[in-house]
Amino acid sequence: MEMIVQNDALIIKSIEKKPRKDWDKAFARMSKLKEDKLFLPDNIDSENFNWTW
Repeated sequence: MEMIVQNDALIIKSIEKKPRKDWDKAFARMSKLKEDKLFLPDNIDSENFNWTW
């Protein structure tokens, strides 16, 4: 996406008509190269998390 500040407005535009074009190929390549690991765990141990409300 493209963001433009113009006068008193923030304008947000899409750059491509198909923003996910070729993602399937990129993810297949990542998998082949074993580069598809999670950066963060996919769960949260809520008992050990210090929640602040």
